[in-house]
Amino acid sequence: MAGLGCCERPFFAWGCRRSKAQVSQVLAVPSDVIHLGSFSKAKLLPLALMSAACVSTQESPLDAAVSEPSLEAPSPEVGGMAPELPEGGSGGAPAGTGGGGEGGSDATAAPWRIFVVDIGQGDATVVMGPEQDGRRRTLVVDGGDRHPDGGRILRELLIEQGVDAVDWVVLSHFDGDHVGGFVTISSSTSLLWEDEDCTPSPWFPVRGVFDQGLDTNATNSSEQWTRCTTELSALLSVPRHAVAGGAELGTTLDLGGGVRAVIVAGDGYVIDDDDRVSSVDTPNERSIALWISDEEGFDFLVTGDLTGLTAGAENAPVELALARALKLRGVDLEVLRVGHHGAANATHPAFVDELAPEVALISVGDDQASNYHHPRCATYENLHRAPVELVVQTERGYPDCEALPLEPVIMDGTIVVDVTGASYVITNHGDRSPAHGGATLPFERHCHPQGCH
Repeated sequence: MAGLGCCERPFFAWGCRRSKAQVSQVLAVPSDVIHLGSFSKAKLLPLALMSAACVSTQESPLDAAVSEPSLEAPSPEVGGMAPELPEGGSGGAPAGTGGGGEGGSDATAAPWRIFVVDIGQGDATVVMGPEQDGRRRTLVVDGGDRHPDGGRILRELLIEQGVDAVDWVVLSHFDGDHVGGFVTISSSTSLLWEDEDCTPSPWFPVRGVFDQGLDTNATNSSEQWTRCTTELSALLSVPRHAVAGGAELGTTLDLGGGVRAVIVAGDGYVIDDDDRVSSVDTPNERSIALWISDEEGFDFLVTGDLTGLTAGAENAPVELALARALKLRGVDLEVLRVGHHGAANATHPAFVDELAPEVALISVGDDQASNYHHPRCATYENLHRAPVELVVQTERGYPDCEALPLEPVIMDGTIVVDVTGASYVITNHGDRSPAHGGATLPFERHCHPQGCH
């Protein structure tokens, strides 16, 4: 292996990636036929050994890019610098964020993006940090369901955005409408691997994976996720971190340019509190939540299916504990990713009042079971009373009342939030729903500290 320059150029997996010429030398095959997606695990083993030899002589990429949990409010320095990734990356500034906005600091602030992906009845959020050295650090939270093929939808979005590597994946919990896009069963596509044998995706190697750890309600999808993430962790040094028992709370994922994602809830615990919230029992109640913010004061919260109200067998007030913890950190939300698709057991009125979001985004599908009734009218009521200025949904869903207390914007497609300094713009992405193919609503709303217009 001498002379190959183990970590000279990123190529396949973070930490020690190679050019085609380097892989060609190791595997003794012509470089023009190399396509990593077709390699067997036996062929990948030399790469893994090279990676191990390289990583043993340098700082772990995750150690460099992810901070240890801290009870102090994250500062711009928390998280350090992420390791080098493939050259090229995403393109220039996103549309709608151009050269500034209402705030005085917008002229120099680097724009970054949030996608609430139209994934049908499921959840998938993509966060892309500011462009640095030709690419954007990327975080994917949840992958939607296997139908309508969340993995395919995510791949198409990331390829279109020029994302050559996903830095972190967070699975909020193991429900099928969150994990489905990360696994491949029958004809469904996985974002992360090519087949049920866990052959890694050639496009999207990940630096770090976070989930709940213990799967208390195993399904084919969740079992494949656990098996493949464990196997890839051993083979390719892709870490899998369990957010359980309070571990990993406060961990900061550095998206560059002062944009940070902090793990603030998981397994019934919330940040800055050693005690578990009472009555936590179900996967929803144990959902992982992330607070994503920048140096200009923009705050975004995504909570998976986290609960706050009593409905059925779920009654753990995790939302309330999280709201108190974030309020002590001085958080006032600009945008809330409404939990559990607007279900009856989430979006407690005190939770919304404490965090005072300007905008609420709801991921919901018209393909849901007829008895779900997502979003619930009670959820609309709680958002309306807060008051939340604007509610935008990926699809209409099936509310349980005819007369809504507010009029949500139904995008029928993926929602984009482009953040630049103190201002942000909410738009539709594309002209067709990636979930059902119907026409997407053309939409653009500019928001700044004085409100949205």
